[in-house]
Amino acid sequence: MVALPIALALPGCTARDKRESAEIAPVSAGKLTNGVLTMPREAKNLDALSRLPASERAKVDESVVPVLVPRIAADDVHLVVEPGFYAYSGTVARALPDGRVSLATVAIQGTRFAHEHEDFPKDVSTHNMRGTRGLFTINEGISTTTWVENGAGYSVDVECSIQGDSRCTDEGFVLELTQGLAFVGGRP
Repeated sequence: MVALPIALALPGCTARDKRESAEIAPVSAGKLTNGVLTMPREAKNLDALSRLPASERAKVDESVVPVLVPRIAADDVHLVVEPGFYAYSGTVARALPDGRVSLATVAIQGTRFAHEHEDFPKDVSTHNMRGTRGLFTINEGISTTTWVENGAGYSVDVECSIQGDSRCTDEGFVLELTQGLAFVGGRP
């Protein structure tokens, strides 16, 4: 048997899609800016910090971006700290009314970098969150909030393992999670 490229093996597909040859307008990332960061005035939330696994807790104070994490307990927690940004991920299980267990994967990103677009509206906010205005969206079943705090840009994404889990079908869970984030450290 001869193996065919997937595009040739599927009916109606050609090796080269006609859209590939069409002109595609270039997309600009905009001017990259490096934000001036400040640490929150509030003390570190030691309770939220203690919920992180020891290996992840050790990374917190290496971040130049103030690290915000959920106050709720999560499993499979990972923290990545790089120059200029940090990323948190964890899962939160919940039993659904039909007995199935849905996992909500929570991803939080904080960055000191931003892209400025001259022609882009300056305020596309939809909600008040964390003492400022921010944007809430749902795209491809992922609930997201984004906002700026202490000079850093943040986003929270929630994706559910079972379609129909209300944590990913409306704004309630991600907005509550965002509002309740705890400051656990970082370095100026």
